[in-house]
Amino acid sequence: LGDVYKRQGQRQQNNISVRKVTDLDNEFFVDSRDYIYQPFNHEGFSGQLLLATPIREGLTPLLIKQEQPCSACCEFVYSRLAQEMQIPVPQAFLIKKSGRKESWPFKTPYVVGITYLEGLHPFTTEDLQNSINMAFEYVCHYALAVMFEQIDAVQIATTPDGNLVGFDFTDCFRLSALTEAILKKQDTLLIHFLKMLLNAFKQDDFSSSARLGAEVVANHLGVPQIPAVYPFYLEPMKRFCRIGNEQIKEILEALDEVYPVAISVYFEEYLAELKLKISRYLETI
Repeated sequence: LGDVYKRQGQRQQNNISVRKVTDLDNEFFVDSRDYIYQPFNHEGFSGQLLLATPIREGLTPLLIKQEQPCSACCEFVYSRLAQEMQIPVPQAFLIKKSGRKESWPFKTPYVVGITYLEGLHPFTTEDLQNSINMAFEYVCHYALAVMFEQIDAVQIATTPDGNLVGFDFTDCFRLSALTEAILKKQDTLLIHFLKMLLNAFKQDDFSSSARLGAEVVANHLGVPQIPAVYPFYLEPMKRFCRIGNEQIKEILEALDEVYPVAISVYFEEYLAELKLKISRYLETI
């Protein structure tokens, strides 16, 4: 994380992010004033969710995660990377304060809006066996969970048009223990905390986790030989490695508008290391 101080200096010198914020505001951010909010009942560990209903045309309803500081960055990065890989997930947006003085209706500054998908319903093993597309998407979601170290249960449902969509990515990228108190200590505790996470990640054996994930998927699909799932299982890993640095940079620099710069630098180093780990793993297949 030695890059943190350099990037902070660049931002202070330019008085803006490296990227042109206004060019990407509509892509990555939503304005909190464009919605009305009401509690949303659910079962989970992300705290009190809100349902955001748009008050002007052209916007879609959002589920708001507002309590755990890891929710916004993890949901946003996971969603945007999955979309780059063309794997169906709800689109996530960061919510940023506007320049005007306004009340902030959320419990923390770290808020994400996730496109609310209506009509989701369960699927069966028989559905997977009868649809190559559903089987492919099912396996892709498990591969993503391995790649991005999702520690919560993998949650997948069927959309009305027959796709399998994954959701709930709060507990990923090793950031579950991120707290508001840590984030406020930008130059001390936060960087130390993130360095420990990165060092541990670099030492872990990705190949073992990937093999276990393939075994789980094969078992779920009733496939007797694990290599039989590799054509589907390895595809998201190959797609991730093909995502360009500029695409990743745009996603991560959006985080700088909400989080300390150390968070985007952490993701940058994490994802670069993940590409190396995946490349080494693919060489063994």
